[in-house]
Amino acid sequence: MILFIDNKQNIPDKGRPTRFYSFLQILNENGIESSFIVGSWSHHFKRRIILDKTAVYYVNNFSYYGHVGLRRLFSELFFGYQVLYKYSKLLNKADVLVFNDSGIFYNYLFYFLKPFFGYKIMLDSFDLWPEIFFKSNFLKKITYNIKKMIFKKTDFFIAVNKDYSDYYKFLKGKSYGVIYLGSSKKVIKELACNIFDKSTKRLLYIGTFGVNYLIDEMCNFVISNPEWTLDCYGTGPKESVIKEYALNSNGRISVYGYVPLGEIIRNNNKYSFGVAIYSSNSLVKFPTKLIDYWTFSLPVLVNVGNEVEDLIVNCKELGLYLKNIEDFNNDNLVKYLNEYPNNSDEINFDFSIDERVLEVFKCVLNIKD
Repeated sequence: MILFIDNKQNIPDKGRPTRFYSFLQILNENGIESSFIVGSWSHHFKRRIILDKTAVYYVNNFSYYGHVGLRRLFSELFFGYQVLYKYSKLLNKADVLVFNDSGIFYNYLFYFLKPFFGYKIMLDSFDLWPEIFFKSNFLKKITYNIKKMIFKKTDFFIAVNKDYSDYYKFLKGKSYGVIYLGSSKKVIKELACNIFDKSTKRLLYIGTFGVNYLIDEMCNFVISNPEWTLDCYGTGPKESVIKEYALNSNGRISVYGYVPLGEIIRNNNKYSFGVAIYSSNSLVKFPTKLIDYWTFSLPVLVNVGNEVEDLIVNCKELGLYLKNIEDFNNDNLVKYLNEYPNNSDEINFDFSIDERVLEVFKCVLNIKD
């Protein structure tokens, strides 16, 4: 039995299924028994979410609001002990535990207990937290060495992209490669549509208004160019800043909360580009929101990830890759946007992860086809 454990990847009541929940659905639908233990406190929505889902078990973990802070530290520390106390029978039944690499404050407990329960451990490199928030190379190095001490007993290793896979050099011999961000064929089929129309000069932003996102720079671009508009769906630390821009935009910047992706479709708006722009020190290499935009056949404005750049070089309809800081100059950005071809064909690219998930976990469990 595969047991996924994560305090942050709560089962959303709106939006695309989280990574581990997508894995869970794919495996169970294909006859590989799997369960998921998750915290009830939603990391993204900052509220409790408890939904009645098959093979999903909840821990009523401590709430926190900041991405970095003592309250989050205590929440993560106690999460592991809550799992051990409440779901020890599941731990005893599991063949493989799967963790997100960002859960270092509770993962250590299950690495320590590994010899007593007899399970193996798979580590999934998903977002490199907390390094993703550190500007200091010294702090990043300390965190890396702490992770090295904890994660060295990992049996299997996967990552969301090659950059994250290469980051954990000490797990190279345990690597089962990359399972890219994406969704199941079932979810993609439900959401696939075409909302692209370059002539609208309307930008779409879906996701967190986080400190590593240059969403405020895109707001400045829209205010400086009256022919452009921007719709923002999400919430986060920069929300008040974005709302201030909206008040000064003469109605050209709109701010919404998190909504189901299907609701964005039902609004019947057409867009020129989806926005995925990050600060220069961001460790993000393959933004999750790219899959949402491409499912909508919407080209993207993006500036991170070598693999993303390669994808766009080889498949121009995926969008514009802004490689240099000079690309954010207002005149340059206007030029790039205006020169992008107005091709309204649907993006013909398979972002489903079903086959890759089954390939990896069948190999881990030594299941022969």
